[in-house]
Order: sequence, then C-alpha cells, then structure tokens
Amino acid sequence: DYLIRARRYEEQPLIEAHAKKMAAERKIELEKKYEQRVQASKARWERMKKEKMRLGRMDADISAIRDGIKSKYEAIVQDLDARTKESKDEAFDLEVKFDEAQQGLKSVSDEIEYLREEIEKLKEAQKDARIQAEEKERREKQAAERQKQEEELKKKREEEEKRLAKLEEMRKKQMERE
Repeated sequence: DYLIRARRYEEQPLIEAHAKKMAAERKIELEKKYEQRVQASKARWERMKKEKMRLGRMDADISAIRDGIKSKYEAIVQDLDARTKESKDEAFDLEVKFDEAQQGLKSVSDEIEYLREEIEKLKEAQKDARIQAEEKERREKQAAERQKQEEELKKKREEEEKRLAKLEEMRKKQMERE
C-alpha cells in the first residue's frame, strides 16, 4: 500500500502536467484551424468579389449589344417608313428582319441568363466540393490524431504494466528475503 500511495503522489503532478500540455496543444491546434477558416473565407470573398466585377463588365457589353440592336431597330423602322411609301411588300420583309433581330436579342439575353445561372451552379458545386474536401480532411486528421493518441495510450499502458510487473517481482523478492 505504501508503494502504491507513494507512486500515486509522484505520478499525480506528471499526469496533471501532461493533461495541461495536451489542453494547450489542442487549444493551439484549434486556433490554427480557426485562422485557416478565416483565411479561406477571406480568399473566397475576394474571389467572389472579382467574379462579380467580371460579370459587371459583361453588363456593359450587353448594354452595348442592346444599344446596337436598338439603333439597328430604329434604322430599320426609319427605312421601313421610307419603303412603306414605295411598297408594302418591302415593308413586310423588313418586319420579318426586325422580328428575327428581336428573336436574336431574346436568344442572346436568354443565353446570357442561362450562362449566369450555370456559373452560379458551378460556384455552388465548387463551394460544396471544397467544403466536402475540407470536412473529409478534417475527419482524416481527427482519425489520425485519435489513432496516435490510442497508440500512445497503449504504449503507456504497456510501460505501466511492465513497471507494475517489475514492482511486483521486487515485492516478491523482498518478501522472500524477509
């Protein structure tokens, strides 16, 4: 009993020191992970900002295309007015061209909208994939750490068992001597 109590008193500060050390390491690791998430969030925000600016530049191109089509439309209407006086048949042909131009504008607008939606879907898919990859990596790190801790604990148990066996052997020898 005396040896066991003495061993407990000697090991208690070591156990407490180890627990404090592990807690400090965990705290540092959590702070690092938090900083990594903050950095990733900032980087994602910058990418999204750049993408928004890039898409904003496309709006200017769309406006230019619309203005060009509108000016063509106005030119066609003026030409149509002039030709209407000459011939109704020619006016009909111009209306067909105008309708085709409008259909072209509508299809271009629809295509642009479709592309924007696809870009958003791709961004979401990319974001989801990145989140899944981060989650998988986090789980793998946790599993590796858990495995490492289990191995360390197993080693400590084996060492403790060896030490206890030696102590038991020493106790038996001492009892034989007495």
